[in-house]
Formats: sequence, structure tokens, C-alpha cells
Amino acid sequence: MANGDSATIHPNDLEAFCVAALCKAGLSEDDAKLTAKVFVTTDTWGTFTHGSRQIRGLLKNARSGRLKLEAREKIVAEGRTTAVFPIREYWLDVGRIDDLEQARQEFDTVFGR
Repeated sequence: MANGDSATIHPNDLEAFCVAALCKAGLSEDDAKLTAKVFVTTDTWGTFTHGSRQIRGLLKNARSGRLKLEAREKIVAEGRTTAVFPIREYWLDVGRIDDLEQARQEFDTVFGR
């Protein structure tokens, strides 16, 4: 196909491709099936930011060690829900105008621009 052309792919075929790619990368078959189902479902909803186009980045991050394919959730306490994961790069939660201003001020310093 020429650059910019598109093709129609049946969701079942896309899901099978995703499962095969994820298994080849080292994901368990069960995890690959679940991940593929989520990717293809979001594709069919038109939410491409969380769909199958993410496979390339996911596999790149797995190869580089940034993503652990064998990672599992762990309940550390019962009660209110909190999710924690390590962030190795700059992060600022921008929820208020003051936060946005802080991000703008820090941008050049943090990213060397």
C-alpha cells in the first residue's frame, strides 16, 4: 500500500495479530489475549490513543526494560484505593492554574531548552 492508504481489518484478525505479537514479545497468552481485547475494543470505539497503535511503544518499552511484562498487581492493604507506580522522569500534576504556571517556568530547566 502507498503511504496514506488505508485498509479495513476485521476486529478478530486484528486481535489475533495483537495476541501473536504480544506473545512473541514474552507476554503470557492470557495477558496477551486480555491486552489485545482491550486494544481492539478501544479501536472499535474510535479511541485510538488506547488501542492497537500502542503495541509498538509497549514492545519498545518492554525491550528496554521500562515495562515489566511479568508485573502483577499486589494488594498491600484493604481500604480506600490507591495506585502507586514508579516514575523515573519529570512529573508535575497539573490540576490548577498555578500548577500550569509552575510547569511552564520549569520546562526550559527540566528539558534543557
